[in-house]
Amino acid sequence: MSSDDTPTSTQILETLKRWQEERRPEDAAFLADELPNVLRDVARVKAAFLTLRERVRKLDDEMETYRQIRLLNELSTDDDTPAH
Repeated sequence: MSSDDTPTSTQILETLKRWQEERRPEDAAFLADELPNVLRDVARVKAAFLTLRERVRKLDDEMETYRQIRLLNELSTDDDTPAH
């Protein structure tokens, strides 16, 4: 099935809701056929989320390092200023 032939998540949700109410065999077959695609999409989203979370963690670390360096620079500049 090409990506153009793949049902949208809206179509899958509508079919699932209908199946929950009516238990039509054709809906069950459709959902069973789509389950591997849904699971693949969930795995892809989870992988992207984990990658994004790691990037955010790295940015947080970099920001903390930046703040510490900036504070140290301010403190060393204050130490260099002669007292009045």
